[in-house]
Amino acid sequence: MQDLRDAYRALRATPIVTAVAILSLALGIGANSAIFSILDSLLLKTLPVRDAQELALVSVGPTRVTWTNPQWEQVRDHATQFDGAFVWSSTRFNLAQGGPSEMVEGLWASGRYFEVLGVQPVLGRLLSESDDRRGGGQYGPVAVISYGFWQRRFAGAPDAIGRSLTVERVPYTIVGVTPPGFFGTEIGFSFDVAIPLGTEPLIRGKDSALDRRSNWWLRMMLRRKDGQSVDAAQATIRGLQSQVRDATMPTDWRPEDQKTYLAQRGDGNAAAAGSLSAAADDHHGRGSAGPRHRLREHRKPAPRARQRAASRDQRAPGARRVPGPPDASAPH
Repeated sequence: MQDLRDAYRALRATPIVTAVAILSLALGIGANSAIFSILDSLLLKTLPVRDAQELALVSVGPTRVTWTNPQWEQVRDHATQFDGAFVWSSTRFNLAQGGPSEMVEGLWASGRYFEVLGVQPVLGRLLSESDDRRGGGQYGPVAVISYGFWQRRFAGAPDAIGRSLTVERVPYTIVGVTPPGFFGTEIGFSFDVAIPLGTEPLIRGKDSALDRRSNWWLRMMLRRKDGQSVDAAQATIRGLQSQVRDATMPTDWRPEDQKTYLAQRGDGNAAAAGSLSAAADDHHGRGSAGPRHRLREHRKPAPRARQRAASRDQRAPGARRVPGPPDASAPH
């Protein structure tokens, strides 16, 4: 109490300084609140992809946005009412063949990641469904690199296509380069190297998460069809709920946990503007089902961000032959 009295007397002794300090503090708090609010509203509008307003992020409640791979495979195989779906997971990869680590920003991506987003390569091709096979596709493990990484690592050389890139001691063949305006699907995160989700066991071995039903590590996006409303998308994804749960229930959970996982149903009420209930509930493995999934809509970006890729030539003189067929979404 004595400290409080001393502080009060000091503040009264310097009223002007006190007033300025209080005003500065108030303005600072207000400015930070406004910044966070502005960023929060702008984040959904800045994805540099085609028709971003048609995309929906399937999230797990207000803060959790991850799925298991078994859940993703169920949605992927049955969500034919959408114009496409994909998953990804950001990570860090070590590119060193030996000695000191050489860490870069990495991306696990399902085969249609770039196609559904409408991203075009500036060189080579991008990942396809045929690449997203366990252990690698017909042409072995392949990788797509970002424009920035291409410039830093290869000085923009066209013959980067076809070169080998060691990712966690596993050789991958570079097949394409993304446009300079594309950073990925997470605001504030820019990837350097993207590799197919199906090749994950090559790197993680017995610790692979592809078949683990209690490992939530993938983010999922859907693209709505032309004219498909948000409510219709919600109804469609909710229609898969029971099937997804039945097929992906963790078999090593306690009976009461399994019962909760199968029984809980999401409601159809939006939690906030632009969010929806979605297919399957997350479970944290702690005796109760997790929060409901929701779809978060993304807004349309500025036109120039969407047009950068289209204005660049897909192939440059001197480029090596790209392993595999050309990406279906790329112009020829």
